[in-house]
Amino acid sequence: MVLQREHALSSAHSLPAVVDHHEAWGRIPQVLEDILAQDAHVAQIKTTLPKAKDAARMAEKIITLGKKGDLPAFRRATGFLLDQSLVPKLFTELAQRYADRPGGYTRIHKFGNRPGDNAPHAVLELVDNPRDLRFQMTARAVGWELLSKRIGQQNVQSLVASGIPEIHDVIEKEKNVAPEERGALRSVTRRNLQKVLKYRGSEAVEEMSRIAEDHAVSPVYIWFVSLLHTIHIGHPPCPTFGSQGHV
Repeated sequence: MVLQREHALSSAHSLPAVVDHHEAWGRIPQVLEDILAQDAHVAQIKTTLPKAKDAARMAEKIITLGKKGDLPAFRRATGFLLDQSLVPKLFTELAQRYADRPGGYTRIHKFGNRPGDNAPHAVLELVDNPRDLRFQMTARAVGWELLSKRIGQQNVQSLVASGIPEIHDVIEKEKNVAPEERGALRSVTRRNLQKVLKYRGSEAVEEMSRIAEDHAVSPVYIWFVSLLHTIHIGHPPCPTFGSQGHV
């Protein structure tokens, strides 16, 4: 009896372990499913900082499954996602968007504290989405810097009428300027520009040019920049990002 029992125990230990994906990865955060379910033009959600970090960690794994695109990955994603309607989006839209990106599919922006319990707030977003916050701020910084160079050479009415036609060409050139070289933009703006455009197509340059142009030729904005130059403020402050994750 003792020998039979020892044989049974040794046989049980030799069997391959069945791994439950929910046990191996943990339960998928509802925040992640919520952001995956959003329209591509949103792809942002406000939550607490701990939940944002948890969702960002899971996003790396679930989007990587979508990029693999094979049957085992499909089965794992199907068993992992509670909302099965998200599976096709994972293997098509998101897999295509991040095909060339090796990781870092989310970004976390710290956003103050929640009233009441003072829990830290954050905005979690999928990077390279149409409303990417860092992309928007970098485009505005480009418009600000190019506008600053033209203030004093043209009056407000002339700038509003003519715009800054060289914005597109400047962005194209700044994409390839080495860190040690000098360009039309300041180094911090150029670095942000190169990061947000690294895994985007040519249409992203067009979009950044449009945002920079719209921001720069606003009459109120031109007047504000002119006022700063009048009182000798000099260069405007560069946008800073209290964020975590990849750019």
